[in-house]
Amino acid sequence: MKGRVAVLPAYGGKFELREYPVPDPEPGAILVKLTRAGVCGSDLHIWRGEMKEIYGSPPRDLTFGHEMCGRVERLGAGVSVDSAGLPLREGDRVTFLYFFPCGRCPVCLRDEMGSCPRKARANRVAGTAPYFNNAYGDYYYLRPGGFIFHIPDEVSDDVATPANCALAQVLYGLTRAGLRQGDTAVIQGAGGLGLNAVAVARDMGADRIIVLDRVASRLELARAFGADHALSLADLTTPERRIQAV
Repeated sequence: MKGRVAVLPAYGGKFELREYPVPDPEPGAILVKLTRAGVCGSDLHIWRGEMKEIYGSPPRDLTFGHEMCGRVERLGAGVSVDSAGLPLREGDRVTFLYFFPCGRCPVCLRDEMGSCPRKARANRVAGTAPYFNNAYGDYYYLRPGGFIFHIPDEVSDDVATPANCALAQVLYGLTRAGLRQGDTAVIQGAGGLGLNAVAVARDMGADRIIVLDRVASRLELARAFGADHALSLADLTTPERRIQAV
């Protein structure tokens, strides 16, 4: 059996669909059949060639994308539950982490796995086994020890797809910042992260949420997500005026 992967041969160019053999998962690994993939802002930076210090210049047949969800296609030997301890079976809808902390160092043991100095990322060079290493393809190969979670039935694939990126980041950030019930939250920017931050801050009990952006449509979305005040940077042209308005 073969599956497709979207490959970027040159920055700013068109993707090519290439086929690779679909691997059987090794013990502890999981093969996921992807149903959705999102386009993160960082993916646009990669495509434009604005991250050459990481991805090389010129690129080497890049594969990328990290916002995704899907259904369990095959379970490797020894896998029977997800990372929350719930039974895991073929066909289950899942989302999962796209980087791999070691889970053993002092940073990980402080529950700061995003900052793990030994953190690994999937290979981004096309044609590197197990081939399905990123979101823009038919499958994703989750290596042994990767974090994976069931998607509740009431959460659609469209909603679940960016949960492992924007939603997880702001949930972690607001928790680390110590946001408590009754606090005021000021959110600078109403892009994907900012809108998720509005929703999470509201769910965490923030009493007042203030959002700043210069794009009117984003400010409208911020209000729809639960912001109490949406301030336009186009009207507040100096730092002093912005501070006073907040």
